[in-house]
Amino acid sequence: MVYNFSRERLNYSELLHRSNAAAEVSQDAIVPDALPDALRVIHAEPEVFIRSKEPQDGKAVVSGVVRAAALYAPEDGGAARRVSLETPFTLAVSDPKITSSSKLVARVWLDDADANIVNPRKLSFRAVVAGTISAYGDAVADVPTNSGLEDAPGIELLNANAELILPGEVREKTFTVTDTVAVPPSANSLREILTSRVTLVPEETRVVGSKLVFKGTAHTDLLYLTDDGKTDALSFASEFSQIAELDSANADGEFEIIPFVAGAYVDAAAENDAKKLNIEIHAVGQIVATTKYSLPYASDAYGTAFAAEPVCEPKTFAAVSAPQTYQTVLRGCLTAERVARVISLSARSSAAEVTRSGGETAVKTRITVGAVYSDTDGGLRSVSQKFEAVCPIKLDSDGEYTATASSGRDLYGVAADGGVEIRVPVEIRVAGAGLTTYSPVSSVSVDENGARPADSRPSVILARARPDDTLWSVAKRYGTTRGIVRETNAIEDGAELAGAMLIIPKSR
Repeated sequence: MVYNFSRERLNYSELLHRSNAAAEVSQDAIVPDALPDALRVIHAEPEVFIRSKEPQDGKAVVSGVVRAAALYAPEDGGAARRVSLETPFTLAVSDPKITSSSKLVARVWLDDADANIVNPRKLSFRAVVAGTISAYGDAVADVPTNSGLEDAPGIELLNANAELILPGEVREKTFTVTDTVAVPPSANSLREILTSRVTLVPEETRVVGSKLVFKGTAHTDLLYLTDDGKTDALSFASEFSQIAELDSANADGEFEIIPFVAGAYVDAAAENDAKKLNIEIHAVGQIVATTKYSLPYASDAYGTAFAAEPVCEPKTFAAVSAPQTYQTVLRGCLTAERVARVISLSARSSAAEVTRSGGETAVKTRITVGAVYSDTDGGLRSVSQKFEAVCPIKLDSDGEYTATASSGRDLYGVAADGGVEIRVPVEIRVAGAGLTTYSPVSSVSVDENGARPADSRPSVILARARPDDTLWSVAKRYGTTRGIVRETNAIEDGAELAGAMLIIPKSR
């Protein structure tokens, strides 16, 4: 007769595809008639806005725009002037496993950007947009448990637990951050906003029932023109808190929030002789939940009353590991001449990779650091330079790991001999992924019409334990139970059995 274990149904998400993509975009901008001729480009401040993510059969497409503000020095020697432009971009990856019902998660960044003078009335802008696109699909698994054999005669089970972390829900929350902030009195001479840059930083998640609450800060960095034609910088922080509906409560799960900006607008206004800024940010929080499972199962079985044969049903999952976070600091110097005062700093992280060499493991990422500064002649200039940041890490296993890097907050820069001395905090996030297989017993076939061969044995056997013996292997070999062997020989939990002389009674 065949006895089947009861089964548990798992609903989770399966990572179908993850890869990087890049696209170069370029566009010319005509200097408006109302502005003077351009002499040289001072600085280009690009922002990436994601406008759509489209899963297709065999393909995933992410598109948006790069909005850039190019500052130039006019030929007439006046204050810095701004020319703005938007250029579309598209990132695409192909994989037959991607379908139109897949759920996409995108991390997009600027890999490179610059602007040049074509002629006094035309500027040329170029940017390389890169990103990591992940596609998830709904998955279902039916797994055997270690229960359901209560009526089977004399069956011994070796119970175990499969510890798994699987991707759970993948969803989005669209939200808007609006804020009105007072310009400090020291900056009340603000005449015109030249450039703006918005960074979303998620900071906290918690589950309340079937709702996920995530909080964070929207950082807005500005370059502006003063009434006397000088350039200066301001930074503001706007807190946000959002609630996303979950399909089910998952209080013990991990939630990664991957935000992106779809649009941002910053306007200056005067009120009662004071300047204020109106900030409006349209954003999307991409939510990737992971669920921890502790699945009880029987890894082996045998019969003490009749001959029994277990049937195993191997299960393989694309599991992940709990993320690890590391902090490091990039220190260096931006090469520049005659730096008098640093006005603003920026830092952009690109793709990160886990490297192993000589027994050491580290995460490497390229960070582009830029500075806008005034030189010793009072001129406005900028410098941009790429650095490699290396962060040593420790991993629990030799599996596959992915890493992401973020920077851009709490930057430090000061004029120094030869340029701008910088300090950039970098946060590294590492998560493992790989196939996990375990083999639960799904059923036990019991021959209830035939006696066990062990019935012909004496009621007590004296045997010496083999080098690799355990209570389970001894009890299974002689058709008894672990409890009888343990009690008869006064064996403590965890005791070594190798070489021990054991008294083994038959099971009754």
